[in-house]
Amino acid sequence: MTFHVLTVPAIDVEADELNLILGRPAPPALAELVLTHPNGGTVTLGVLGASHVVSVGSGVQHFTEQISCNTAPLRTPLPRSFEDRGYRLDAQTRQLSRAGIARVAGLLQARSEADARWITGRFPGDTSALTSLAASPERDGWSWRTWHLYPGVDRGTVVRTESRWRE
Repeated sequence: MTFHVLTVPAIDVEADELNLILGRPAPPALAELVLTHPNGGTVTLGVLGASHVVSVGSGVQHFTEQISCNTAPLRTPLPRSFEDRGYRLDAQTRQLSRAGIARVAGLLQARSEADARWITGRFPGDTSALTSLAASPERDGWSWRTWHLYPGVDRGTVVRTESRWRE
């Protein structure tokens, strides 16, 4: 099963504090899923404290994307889009009603329980406090999507990203 009920509180709790960190060593994940590319190589999807890390390994090439509130050096506030040397990221942030964020959380949980290419971590305190990741192999690399759900009292925030890495 790739749905995890986590027992540690979320560390990253503000969507507008998310940063993009590329090429740094992956921090320890609370939950992770490793997928193998049909042509060789792997992608590791990791749930952090309400954020994520994706690590790609292909032969001698390695790539890491971390989206978190980490204050490490070499970070950039999460952009709406970014492209560099075979990597592309698109991100969007949406505000939803309480019912809307609960609906998205339910869909993500169901998909994660049904599809071996998905991983979701649910944080204590709210059934809508989730981080979900899904990856698919492409001919010459990987693509992945992520969802970071930040529920509030009346409304919530969903940060959705789509990324692609090519050799």
